[in-house]
Amino acid sequence: MGLTNGCTEASVLSERGRQAHIKNLPMTYFIPIMDMLKNPWRPDNPSGNLILAVAENRLSCDLLGSRLHQINDLPNNIYGYAPGRGFSRLREAIAQYMKDTCLQGLELRGEDITVLAGCGAVLDLVIYSIASDGDSIGIPAPYYPAFDNDVKARCGCHAQPMHLSPGTSLSEQLDAEKAKAAASGKPMRAIIICNPNNPTGEVIPREILQEYLEWCCEHNIHLVSDEIYANSVFKKAQFVSLATILDQSSAALQEKGRLLVHTVFGLSKDWGISGLRVGWLHTLNQDLTGAMDSLAYFCMPSTIIQEAAAQMLLDKPFVAAYLQENQQRLAHSYDALTGELEKAGIPYTPAVGAIFMWVDLRAALAKPTWEAEEGLWNEVVKAGVLLTPGKACHAAEPGFFRICYAAVPIEGLMEGIRRVVSIVQTKNGQRLVKKVKRYRLNHKYGGQTQTRSSHPLGSASRSWQVDVDRVQVGNGEQTYAQAKELLDSWKHLELDWSTCALPGIQDGTVQTKEGGQVVLGTRVLGMAHIVSPMRVK
Repeated sequence: MGLTNGCTEASVLSERGRQAHIKNLPMTYFIPIMDMLKNPWRPDNPSGNLILAVAENRLSCDLLGSRLHQINDLPNNIYGYAPGRGFSRLREAIAQYMKDTCLQGLELRGEDITVLAGCGAVLDLVIYSIASDGDSIGIPAPYYPAFDNDVKARCGCHAQPMHLSPGTSLSEQLDAEKAKAAASGKPMRAIIICNPNNPTGEVIPREILQEYLEWCCEHNIHLVSDEIYANSVFKKAQFVSLATILDQSSAALQEKGRLLVHTVFGLSKDWGISGLRVGWLHTLNQDLTGAMDSLAYFCMPSTIIQEAAAQMLLDKPFVAAYLQENQQRLAHSYDALTGELEKAGIPYTPAVGAIFMWVDLRAALAKPTWEAEEGLWNEVVKAGVLLTPGKACHAAEPGFFRICYAAVPIEGLMEGIRRVVSIVQTKNGQRLVKKVKRYRLNHKYGGQTQTRSSHPLGSASRSWQVDVDRVQVGNGEQTYAQAKELLDSWKHLELDWSTCALPGIQDGTVQTKEGGQVVLGTRVLGMAHIVSPMRVK
């Protein structure tokens, strides 16, 4: 039945309803998912699609499935309404679980915990309670793309990406970000940090957390720490919770911080059960707890899920065994991925936690633009692999991508990376051929070869027919063998070449040699290919 009386589909919604529409969802990289799910990768379908953009840990489902099947002795109270902030049995189980794992040494109370249907719901209600329409929420970038939706869709706040430099005073940079927000008419009301970080997999050092705490307390700005990956730390890294930093601070800082510090945890990532929707807030701010007690009515987990979570967390031997095995599986997938990236000469940010790899594909961009990044992303999608583009994470520059290495089994992960590497290496080879062609067009003049030391490929040799310029392979992080393999994979070129070591080459220096030289990366590694001649196919 059509709309009448001048009504349109748009006009029947309020302004906030229109803003919340799914078409305004900032995570546009999700668009291909439904089509890709029609043909998913499986061991018996090796050409299927691999979705490595969804932040899910699917590596330990077998362990969880067997434990959840043991849920029994369901109490009668699951048939009625639960308290707004969750059953006290579950909140006490959560407090004990955190004291045993990521918050050792803290005196936690179940009454300071609010359980909701996932961490997204927790963040939504926290921002709703501490900020007003139009306020800015500062978030260090790159960051989890859904933070934009968490602070805007219902709360009407503005996510302000903060590109912070480790070489500059954090407090000075935060001062500048606060001033920027004020100048825009959107005062900064809170900062959200993610530790361990999504998308880089790094943990925030203790001293940086201390700086955030001190600055926020000085400026009366809330500090929300999303620690949903707190128990997914491996590589013997040291994770420190913001709650621990507050607990170990001076009495004066604790007095102020207990009103402004809020930590968020959940079962979705560490436990790989995002579909069960269990997240929680820990805060010492009783006014915020009171607001959550009322608002929680709209996003409570079901009572049977609360009971299942409580039984699982109270099973201490299972918790310890599961976390250890899950961390080992994460490390195994991480090592497999980094091994393939290193062989291909693709740079990445070393991670110690969470379930992500932040990879640098700038070398594969036709131009250093967001349009070129989108073009590369589309090519990867056509190859049946979905990655998270850096633009969605508010990266400082184009060319970075997030890979979730826990979303599929290792064999699927390896197939996905093989497809990505194939595209990247083809891009590198095509760009090299274009440079060689341009060199020939620009420098053949009257049968003579012009020498220009400023040429992008270096100084020209005596005769362009038989010699070539210095050509960069990779990004400088490869071993000699990896760069050689990369060069060999460029099928666009026909090469007659021999290999030699060039003594005396130092990092950052430019060396030339008759016959041409291919330098391995931006930092010369003491090895080079001697190429003569080079012909374009």
